[in-house]
Amino acid sequence: GKEVPLADVLSNRVEQARVWGLMGALGMSAAMLRDVLALRPSFAPALAGLTEAALAAGDFNGARAAAETLLSSGGRLPPGARVAYGETLLQVARTLPPKAAAALVREALKVDASRALPFEAEALRLLCKCYVKAMSADPALYACQRAVDIAPHQEDSRERLVWATKKSAALLAQRQGRARMRREQEERLARDEKAKQKKEPLWKWQRGDGDWIDGNGGNAGKG
Repeated sequence: GKEVPLADVLSNRVEQARVWGLMGALGMSAAMLRDVLALRPSFAPALAGLTEAALAAGDFNGARAAAETLLSSGGRLPPGARVAYGETLLQVARTLPPKAAAALVREALKVDASRALPFEAEALRLLCKCYVKAMSADPALYACQRAVDIAPHQEDSRERLVWATKKSAALLAQRQGRARMRREQEERLARDEKAKQKKEPLWKWQRGDGDWIDGNGGNAGKG
C-alpha cells in the first residue's frame, strides 16, 4: 500500500499522547511526545503538546523548554499551550531570586495578554512580592497597586502596597532633597564668584609701547 507521510504518523502519535494525558497518564503522554520530537525536533504539535503535558506532570523546566523551542523556531503557541506556558513561567519564577523572578513574571504577563483573572491576579501578586523582596520601591508601588486593583481581597498585596507607598514617598523626598542641595550649592557658588569679582580692584597700566591695559586683581603693573 501507499506509505503514510511521516507528518501524518507523527500527528497521530501526538493525538494518542493527548488522549493518554486526558486519562491521567501524564508520564506516558510526555514520553510519547518526546519520542515524536526525537524524530522531528521542531514538530510544532508535539512541542505544544509537551508544553501542556510537562506542566501537568510538574516538569516546569521541560514545559518551558518545549514552549520556547517552538517560539524560537517561529511557531505560535495554540491557546492551551499558551496558557500552560504562562503558568509555567510563574512556577519557575517562584524558584528564582527576586529580580530574576520579577523579569520572568513580566514575561508571563505578555504571553497571553487576553487572559484576565485568575492568572493576571496571581501574576501581579507575585510581581508585587518580588519587587518588595528586591526592595525596589517604585516598581513595587506600580505592581502592588495593580494587584490590589484587580484583587482587593488579597491582604498580602495590600500590606505590601502600604510598604511600597511609604518607601516610594521617602525615596522621592530624598531625591528632591538632594536636588535642592545641589541647586543651593550651585547658587551659592555663583554668588561667591560674583562677590569675588566685585571685591577685586580695577587697575590700568601702560606698557612700554604706550598701550593702556585694563585688568583687575593683584597683578597690577606686572607683565
